[in-house]
Amino acid sequence: MALARGQAPRFAGAVLCAPMLGLRLPRFARTLVALRRLTGRERDWAQPPGDPAGEPFEGNVLTRDPARYKRGKDLIRANPDLTLSSPTWGWLDFALRATAWLAKGENLKGATLPVVIVSASADKLVSNADQKAIAARLPAGEFVSVEGAEHEILMETDPLRDQFWAHFDALADRVAPKA
Repeated sequence: MALARGQAPRFAGAVLCAPMLGLRLPRFARTLVALRRLTGRERDWAQPPGDPAGEPFEGNVLTRDPARYKRGKDLIRANPDLTLSSPTWGWLDFALRATAWLAKGENLKGATLPVVIVSASADKLVSNADQKAIAARLPAGEFVSVEGAEHEILMETDPLRDQFWAHFDALADRVAPKA
């Protein structure tokens, strides 16, 4: 949103890693979000917070790399202030409004810098289709899919992470000032 709302001139390029340009939610979720907003329940949890340091690797939707997953959980145990909590209904409302705004092509015209959207093909949290559509609407957008990656590409196995870094380096080589 910052790039689309006038901050693009501050940057030479951008690489977005599995960005939230659309959420994977059941159809009824939008109605539920609107109902919660209308009844003043924006601050309520949409999903009750669990113990983020205690969630098992099996069934996680972030990464296929058990060592990096464990390291992340160990960091949270050692530094609880790093914990990201569950979303509230108000957060979901904002996320839905923001992604709807970004989906309108005219709102992206100001982001003229090169933008590479690196998508995680196995992402269960954000929409790859929305990422691809927005990349196509950006004046200098590029869409790349990391096959087999879950949402946290930078916490994935080395071969998957390496794909992100290859695209990052390629963009940096194109746009970085030359010595």
